[in-house]
Amino acid sequence: MAQETWAFGVDLGGTKVEVAVVNAQGAIRRRLKEPTDVEGGPDGITAQIARMIRQSKEQAPASAPAELVGAATLALRTGGT
Repeated sequence: MAQETWAFGVDLGGTKVEVAVVNAQGAIRRRLKEPTDVEGGPDGITAQIARMIRQSKEQAPASAPAELVGAATLALRTGGT
């Protein structure tokens, strides 16, 4: 049987962080969603994302290595020049 390839996607928003594990066909296999750790600042958010990726990786079958991690976020600047 061919080995399934997995990728991790991260959606970082102001109110939530979501980590999804998808296969090569784009089917979501696992999904974790938590409120964004805004109190922890950038370091807290980075640690939160790393922890969520580790948790997702632990839930993936050992025979399915992760090939890619992708992240998406949107930053809006208000005011100023």
